[in-house]
Amino acid sequence: MTETKKTVTKEDFSAVWKDGGNKLGGLNLDLVRHLKQQRERPSWISLKNKAISLLKLETYSDRPITVLDAGCGLGIDVVTVALKLGETNKHEGCRVIGLDFNTEMITYAKEVTYAESADAIASNIKVEFIKEDLTSLTSLADNSIDIVRTDIALQHLDLSKALPHIIRVLKPGGRIVSLEGAAIGGLYSPDTIVTSIYNKVLGHLSNNDDGGSGLQLYFLLKSHGFLDVGLELLPSVSNGQDLVAADEGWVKLKAGAQMFVQKGLLTEEESKNYQTHFVKACIDNLVIEVGMAALVTATKPPK
Repeated sequence: MTETKKTVTKEDFSAVWKDGGNKLGGLNLDLVRHLKQQRERPSWISLKNKAISLLKLETYSDRPITVLDAGCGLGIDVVTVALKLGETNKHEGCRVIGLDFNTEMITYAKEVTYAESADAIASNIKVEFIKEDLTSLTSLADNSIDIVRTDIALQHLDLSKALPHIIRVLKPGGRIVSLEGAAIGGLYSPDTIVTSIYNKVLGHLSNNDDGGSGLQLYFLLKSHGFLDVGLELLPSVSNGQDLVAADEGWVKLKAGAQMFVQKGLLTEEESKNYQTHFVKACIDNLVIEVGMAALVTATKPPK
C-alpha cells in the first residue's frame, strides 16, 4: 500500500475564510487585522494601485456602469472604486458591488469601511454589499456587470466553478481585471534552519506546476474565447521588517507552525526552533520573501 504523502495544501489556508473557519492550527485568527496588515505592506500597495488603474474607469464617462468586486474582503477597494468612478462618471444608476462569502467581511465592509466613507462618495454612485459564494452567484443577473475585478480572491475558490458565473454575469464587451497570485517565489535567508523548514513544508505552494490562480485564470479566459487577454507578472518583495509589521504578535506564524505539527510535518521541537529562528531573522532583517502576482485583463466577446 502506498503511503499518502503528508503535505500542506492551499485548502488548509482557504478554509480560514469560510464562516466560522477563522482558525489555523487550532488558533483563532483576527481576519480583519490580517487583511489590514496585508494591505499596508508597501509591495501590495503598489500592486493594488496598478490593478485599480487598469479598470480604466475614466473611459466609461458616457453611461452608467456596474462594477463587481468579487471577493471584496473589508470593502476598502469597493470604496476606492466608488470614489474614483464618481470623479468622472456623473450618470445616475452607477453601481459598485462588493461580494464576499464571509459574513464578518461583509459586515465590516458595510458598517465600518463604507460607513466611514459614504459622505465622500458621489450621490450618483450606489454602493452595495452582497454575501454570496462566487461559485453560485444567484443574486446577479446574466449580462449585468460591466467590469468584474478580483484581488487575491480566486485562490480561495474552485476556479472551474467560479469562472462560469463570472462570465455569465459579465456583459458582452465587459472586462475582467484580476490581481491574483502566481505560484512563483519563495523565502530566502542566510539562516538555513529558516529556509530548510520553509521549503520542506511550504515550498511546493510557492512554486508548483499549475502556476497559481492568476496563470490558471489567464489560460482559462483564452480557452473561453475572451479578447485582448493580457498578463503581466509583477514581483512582490518583503523584507524582514515588512514581515514583522504584517504579523503582530506572530499569531499567523504560531498558527501555521502548529498546523505543521498537527499534520505531522514537523515535530514540536522543530516547530519551536523554526519560530525562534524565523522571528530573529525578521527582526535582524535577514530574510526576504519573494512572491509574484499575475495581473490579468480580458474582454468578453460581443454577441
